[in-house]
Amino acid sequence: MVNGWTHQLLLAGPAIPASEDADAGEIRIAAFDDCPELAVLVDMLGAAEVDKVVALLVEVTRADIAVFDEALRAYDFDQVTQQLHRIVGSYHLLGPSALADEGRALLAELRTERNASTLPRLWHYRDRIMALAARLERTVAAQRDSDPLMA
Repeated sequence: MVNGWTHQLLLAGPAIPASEDADAGEIRIAAFDDCPELAVLVDMLGAAEVDKVVALLVEVTRADIAVFDEALRAYDFDQVTQQLHRIVGSYHLLGPSALADEGRALLAELRTERNASTLPRLWHYRDRIMALAARLERTVAAQRDSDPLMA
């Protein structure tokens, strides 16, 4: 299933730098080394497009987390499962990771057994996703501030 923002990304297509911009692209890509999760996006889209994608990813994450939080507080495991599925799917765009594996394991657990003992792990996962979103946003903002070509 492709959600709305992933669909927008797919329609945008890859950002292929012109040959005269190749050296500048390498410099921009190196600036993302502090956030390895961005490597897949930079490789797929080019550094200039990463800013837009991360902004959309963070916006969608915040909206999904707000619904996820409400569902967790209400013990609405159907809604928790749906939101977790959206979140895990969104971050799949960043490639394989331990965080993605953890999200898929939580989804599998929610689909087979639902009990309150899962709640602390769900809250922990939520906190880790929000920390990653904040780090992605900070990294891209720092890169944008230091690279006039991304503005």
